[in-house]
Amino acid sequence: MLQSTLGKTRGFSLIEVLIAVLILSIGLLSLALTQANSMRNTHSSYLRTQATLMSDDILDSIRANRANAGAYDIGIGTTPSTGGTVANSDLGTWKANLASMLPAGDGSITTNVATGEVTVIVQWKDRDDTTTGTPTQFQVTTIP
Repeated sequence: MLQSTLGKTRGFSLIEVLIAVLILSIGLLSLALTQANSMRNTHSSYLRTQATLMSDDILDSIRANRANAGAYDIGIGTTPSTGGTVANSDLGTWKANLASMLPAGDGSITTNVATGEVTVIVQWKDRDDTTTGTPTQFQVTTIP
């Protein structure tokens, strides 16, 4: 009778171990998924930070050349003129930095000379943009 009880106990504890391993593996997979999501969000945050820095960079250039603020108007997908003005040089450097620091990075600037208001839009392709098809945009409107 003692031997019969031991045989049933051994089988039951093997099932307990299998269930414990299953629960542990589900927990570890959840942890790995959380880590992967964290890494993706960190990358998106990095790109948004770069867009912010690039916006501030061109706004500082406009402030330094305030008398010619209207010369900084440029659209997304537009290449700046190669003329020898400070504005064209600033725009060329800014567009090159956008393209090199952000995936499919581009930007636009519109100035309202009457109010002095400047709107800077920086856009790029984020990993989440593959589902929506529209690029991520960051917009700043200020009076330099």
